[in-house]
Amino acid sequence: MPGLARSVVARRAEAGTVRILAVVDGHRVTGPARQILALADAQHERGLATTSIAVFQRGAAATPLVAAVRAASADAIVLHERFVCDPRMIRALGRWIAATATDVVETHGYKANILASLLARRYGKPWIAFIHGETWDKRRLRPYFAIERVAIRHAGRVVVMSRAMIVAVHAKGVPRERIRVLHNACLDIPESPRALADAAEPVIAVIGRLSPEKGADIALAVLARVRRIVPRARLLVVGEGPERTTLGRQADQLGVADAVGWLGYRDDVRAIYREADVVLVPSRSEGLPNVVLEAMGHGVPVVATAVGGVPELVVHACTGYLAPTGDVEALAAATSALLRDRELSAVIGRNARRLVTERFSLAARRDAMQSIVTEVLG
Repeated sequence: MPGLARSVVARRAEAGTVRILAVVDGHRVTGPARQILALADAQHERGLATTSIAVFQRGAAATPLVAAVRAASADAIVLHERFVCDPRMIRALGRWIAATATDVVETHGYKANILASLLARRYGKPWIAFIHGETWDKRRLRPYFAIERVAIRHAGRVVVMSRAMIVAVHAKGVPRERIRVLHNACLDIPESPRALADAAEPVIAVIGRLSPEKGADIALAVLARVRRIVPRARLLVVGEGPERTTLGRQADQLGVADAVGWLGYRDDVRAIYREADVVLVPSRSEGLPNVVLEAMGHGVPVVATAVGGVPELVVHACTGYLAPTGDVEALAAATSALLRDRELSAVIGRNARRLVTERFSLAARRDAMQSIVTEVLG
């Protein structure tokens, strides 16, 4: 962008009239999608920016994500694709960049990041690329992830969800000075935390995609050990994914099948937080998990592996409990202690709720994002 034009747009950023085109890859309203929609609403509400959100869709029926975008403050743009990385999307997205008089292109997901690398410079638009985390089970997409690693090197800023992700993104060739951390916000903090009463059958919940990086297999092993100390403990598994059949067989082998509830994908996750006594997050890889933020906001104690940005949320023995990746014994010991000691559970829950309320609000995320937008336009 020529210097004069850039300075004009930078002044609009300070005045709060920036036009953002956010390109989002996805089908369901996942945690990252909820963050994107909430941030667009918050920016619009404060008059900081107007956002158009472009979503990929195959077929005529609107996906849940398209429907959610249409219900938000953002303008919805549907990009009709025939298959993964349909080359027609290059021209289609280019038309929208021009038609919406876009000031900033913001991208989420490998597909959006690759397209932006082809288009942002062509149209002279500042580009902010978001990296939300890794998915391990989609081998057929690994070539696209490899292309994405090269593509994001051209972004004006690369936004990650936690400080722990900086090293990994820098290793992909992105200069450190162009990487920014934008913590997720806790989007669901009820007026009062769940009252923890003595439960005859205490509930452990694990929430997330049933794929290797989320560690549901570890959760089943933890349940088997917990039941030696708390015999009536149950595990609710919320999510769907390619590991479901294998996990069912594992539950049988461990002898805990009758203590596991397979709930599949759920829109009403708040109901799970009201029922859970402990939220277990046994992940092998994470960015800054929304499930940890939400559980803490509800005052439900979290036991998690110390991966990614989790230690930026969970202070061991203060706002939750941490264990090394794959350490079933440590995870089970912390979970059992919380299930047996209701007073300890209440204290941890209060501390956690206070932390996310004070440090991980939507207002804090909105203001941090505005600084990044102003930077990239400056």
